[in-house]
Parts: sequence; structure tokens; C-alpha cells
Amino acid sequence: MIPFKYGKVVLGNDFCGREVLVEQIREFIISGQNVLVNGDRRMGKTSLVLESARRAKYRVLYADFMLVRSTEDIISRILRGIFGLDKSKSWYHRAFEMLVHMRPTVSPDPITGLPTMSFDFTPRQAAPESLSEILKLVQKISEDRTVVVFDEFQGILNLDKYDDVFSAMRGEIQHHGNIPYIFSGSNRQHIDKIFTDEDSPFFKSAIPITIGPIPFEEFYAFLSRRFAQGKRKITTDIMQKIFEIAQDIPGDIQQFCLSIWEVTDEGAVIDEDTLKEALTLIFARENESYVSKYLALTKNQVKCIRALAKLGGKQVYSKEFVLEAGITQSSIQSAVKVLIDMNILFESGNDLKFLNPFFRAWVVQQ
Repeated sequence: MIPFKYGKVVLGNDFCGREVLVEQIREFIISGQNVLVNGDRRMGKTSLVLESARRAKYRVLYADFMLVRSTEDIISRILRGIFGLDKSKSWYHRAFEMLVHMRPTVSPDPITGLPTMSFDFTPRQAAPESLSEILKLVQKISEDRTVVVFDEFQGILNLDKYDDVFSAMRGEIQHHGNIPYIFSGSNRQHIDKIFTDEDSPFFKSAIPITIGPIPFEEFYAFLSRRFAQGKRKITTDIMQKIFEIAQDIPGDIQQFCLSIWEVTDEGAVIDEDTLKEALTLIFARENESYVSKYLALTKNQVKCIRALAKLGGKQVYSKEFVLEAGITQSSIQSAVKVLIDMNILFESGNDLKFLNPFFRAWVVQQ
């Protein structure tokens, strides 16, 4: 069995490290304290939060606001989280009674076959004020030992009337003293706007916790044990190269390790040639996506990402970077803005990083 997992939540034995953070969040959950978990994309925030809830022995009402499109969308996602707590027939009957005015419909999921619920909203029911009603329902059905997790909370900023939405949500949540809420976000600038701006309804409403990469020694020990299960050996130096290529992103490190596992057999000693072979496998699987992105770029944007792939993104307006890119500072600025909008790059403090570190490695080879 392949011992590496990526692209999904990991819990229990598959969860690595962060013991201090897990214990902190576990205690906050038990004490009913609201928490803000902030960190770069794919750092494992969701796994951290859900593992903390698991160890606290709390059930989780989960809603993800990534790419949320409307207030109706927010309401639907929260309602799906409510129904995710319990899929028993008695629960669905009770839900119908509570939400009959929203015309709920139950149908089987085409993939899992499990019952799912959808809603037919009127314009009034999709207004921000209706969020208060839905959050009152959250309080009603949240028995003891329930934690509410709102993931990618900054997604609400995409709405035209996000202030009204935040006001409606905060106005109700502040009365839920018995329910811990955990807000998670992956855009520091946007999260700060929500939780540190004095004019925001959510100003100082949750204890902030920032997570970064898993410490090397901790993650190395975890991963090397997994390789050892399959009688494969890996040195510290080679593991450091894996971390460097994957930009210390836990999920991407696991993806790299999975590919290494696939290109090796029992008894293998993993070396630099193994890493090249594993990268080739990743490139082959993602080639169509990489080529499509690359061909969609203008000449200046290509020059910019090639320079970024080679030099990194900490000093994109330096003389060295301008010379490497072969374009002006203003052209670099314009290219960077578009590349961020295209979700090819993202800002991490004063650094510009590739959203997909393997795309960066692919660009280097072009």
C-alpha cells in the first residue's frame, strides 16, 4: 500500500507533527474559544483543524467558502455542513420540518449514492439577513461537543455586499457562546482585512494562529519511516532537495514522495536520479495543464515567470531580476499582477511564490 497521501485531509496516523498547535487548538475548542487559523495555501490548515477537533472528540460542522459566488451560495454551503453532521433518515425528516420554507429537495449523490440536499431560494431568502436564520439553526442543532469550521473564510470578500454578509454573520455568532468557531484563511492580506481592520464586524473576534511549513526534522522522520515501510532508503540530503523543490509545502512534498515510491522498488536507495525520474512522472501527469497555462501567457509574462523560476520572488524589481527577465520594472509589475490573477503566483509576505512548485520546476526546464 502506498503510504503517502496528498490532495486530501489527513487524520490520525496519516497526520504529521504540529503537536503544539494541535494541543492549542484542541484546548481552544474545548473551552469554546473562536480561533482564526491563517497560513499559505496547501500548508495543511484543514487537516490541522480537523485533527484537533478529532482529538477533542468534537463533531465538525464544516463549510468551505472557496470561490463562493453569492449569499445563497454561503447559505447552501452552511446547510450542507449541517446535514453533514448526521445523515440518518430521522435527521432529514427533522430538517425538512425546520426548512420547509426553503423548499429542500433530497436526491442521491451521483458518485457516492448517499442522500444530498439542495434548496430552492427566493430572492428574499437569499438575502444577507437570512444568514442569521441559518446560523440560529446552527445553534439549535449543535449539541454538546460541536465545532463549526468555516474554511477559506476570505472567499466571502468576493461578494459585492460582503460587509452586509459579515455583519449578519457576526451579529448572530457572537451569541453562540457554547459553540467554538474556527475560521481558516490562506490570503494574509484579505484575512487581516476581516479580523484586524477596526471597521470590520469580525475585528478581534478570534484568537489568531499562523501556521507555516512542518519543521524539517519532524517531517523528515515521518516520511523516512514511511519509505522504510516499503524497504526504501532516503538520506537527509536527498530529503532536503525534495523540500526545496516542493517549496516546503506539505501536500506537495507528499506528492513528490508518492511519485518517488512509484518509480522505485523494494531495496532502492533514493538518489538524485530518482528525484529526476519522479519529477518526470509528475510532469507527464500534469503536462496538459502546464502547457495550457504556458501558452496562455504573453511574451512578457513568460519572461517574468522564467526569471521567477530561476531567481525566486523576493526581489522582483532588483537590477539582477530585471536583467534576467529582460523587461522593464513596469512590465514586470504588470506581468506579476496578471500571474497572480491567473492563480499561477501568490504573495507570501514579501515573497512571490508559484502556486504549484512543480510547475516552477517544469518552467526551469523549458
